[in-house]
Amino acid sequence: MRFVQPPIRTVDLMAASDGSAGEPKVAVSILALGRVGYGLAACEAAASVLQHTDFDVFLTCDEVTTPLFAPHDRVRLLSRHAPAVSFRPTNFLAKFEALAGCLDASDAAFFLQLDADAVLTRSVDGAMVAEALGDADVAMAEQTSIIGSTIGRAELRRHYVDHALAFLAPDLEAPPPERFCFANSGVVLFRRDGLKAFLDWARPLAARLPAEHRHGEHWIADQDYLQVWANAVNPSRFVRLPWQWNHCEHWDDGFPRAGALIAHLSNFMNGPTPETVQRLRASRDADAAAEPRPSGSASRTSFVVVSFNSAGWLDMCLEAAAPHGDLIVVDNASSDGSVAIARRRGATVLRNDTNLGFAAAANIGAKAAQTPFVCFLNPDCLVTSSVVEAAEAALARQPNQLLVPDFVDWSGRRESGLQPGYTRLKILADLIETRSPKHARRIRSTSRIDDAAWRWPLGACIFASRDGFRSLGGFDESYFCYMEDVELGRAASARGVALNSLPHVIVHLGQHGAEISGAGRKALMNEARFRYAARHHGRTFAWFAEATARLLGFLRKPLGGFPRQVRG
Repeated sequence: MRFVQPPIRTVDLMAASDGSAGEPKVAVSILALGRVGYGLAACEAAASVLQHTDFDVFLTCDEVTTPLFAPHDRVRLLSRHAPAVSFRPTNFLAKFEALAGCLDASDAAFFLQLDADAVLTRSVDGAMVAEALGDADVAMAEQTSIIGSTIGRAELRRHYVDHALAFLAPDLEAPPPERFCFANSGVVLFRRDGLKAFLDWARPLAARLPAEHRHGEHWIADQDYLQVWANAVNPSRFVRLPWQWNHCEHWDDGFPRAGALIAHLSNFMNGPTPETVQRLRASRDADAAAEPRPSGSASRTSFVVVSFNSAGWLDMCLEAAAPHGDLIVVDNASSDGSVAIARRRGATVLRNDTNLGFAAAANIGAKAAQTPFVCFLNPDCLVTSSVVEAAEAALARQPNQLLVPDFVDWSGRRESGLQPGYTRLKILADLIETRSPKHARRIRSTSRIDDAAWRWPLGACIFASRDGFRSLGGFDESYFCYMEDVELGRAASARGVALNSLPHVIVHLGQHGAEISGAGRKALMNEARFRYAARHHGRTFAWFAEATARLLGFLRKPLGGFPRQVRG
């Protein structure tokens, strides 16, 4: 089949309009499925839209990512369940369902498909979107190369012909080089009728083709569909966007350039990394949106956050907690921007001249709390409205308890917030885990590894009534950091204070709360474990445990000879 193609057009960037009342309505579709990283990146993408536009945002999410999104009157969550069988392109092809849901839920005239790893960097309005599209139905920016490689337009066109076109529309002809556009799908503008036409073509086609969506060694995903649509199926209704609409470091020299509307941190289908999320926040100028919590609003919970060079995630932590209560940051003599971040978020900052450790600093924060409830929160944890509401309701009914959520880390691993009691065997297994995991697994396989008589709460996020926590004597300050949460669990059990699990999950990024080396963390953990072992199981056992760990080559320093830092 031969397809005659008119030239693909290009438009110039329009200057910002005055945002008049008759401005065209735009809806933004963002997909966030499957991984915490996609959810956190999508939070930044959505926040950038709310910050720089008056557009409505439609977030398509699942059970993993839904809890990450705070309620907002311009944000609507569209729920989607993970497919029974998934291949690498599956979540990218889900953009079609996300767009279909957005089309059904909105009466907007124009639509913006925005990847989770793309953020608006300055104001955009409906008139700019309409001008960029002109009379076309679909608009995308062109990727012309891959920075750091010899790949250029010719190679990209060959890839399109050999894979995208061959898999999706083998009967259609490739455009001549001068008319070809290797369009990038990180940012796509649609006219309403154009979006419907594209989906009417793409969704049935995707359903007919093999679910794996693989052609040779190459995956076929949403971008391939959009490129075939733009170059072969309906080129007369496609227009190229200027670079400002999709400024990406992978093909644009001089990234980031001044004047970009959207910064795109593409990761070639590998998903956002923690560094990507941090850069997205910086690109959207998150600091400009930071506002202190309104004075006079009633708070029932104080969030006590201990910081020690925690600037990496502290802002995101405080941003998540701020709508739900008072912020108290106890800083252990940080040398980075932790204090400035805390003050910008409206936190009460209590700054120590030296690093007092976690337990002592957390107790200082608890004493400063003026609310009936407190939440001890690591700076690399993100609370949600559901977990805070559940904790406050439970503590209002029964103040004499400690409450913890479950946790999920960047990789998606879930961990219970309530842990079984420590035994000699458990301490020994923890000590030898890194150096001899085989022996550690063997120890943990025994039925006597846990003490079922008591439990302890993971200290990354603990809710308590202020008076109940004080009645326990606070955290044991003989621990510099680590194991003070285990000690708290023992004390609660001894005094009849209940420990209960909240039916919610929060993100714990894990060992990102403070700038401490891996070796430093191990040393701190082992010092705390030896201290705990000596206190509760005798010094003879503590020295036996140290000797065993030494024998396996795990430790090089004796009890007490470890660097002093703070828990992250």
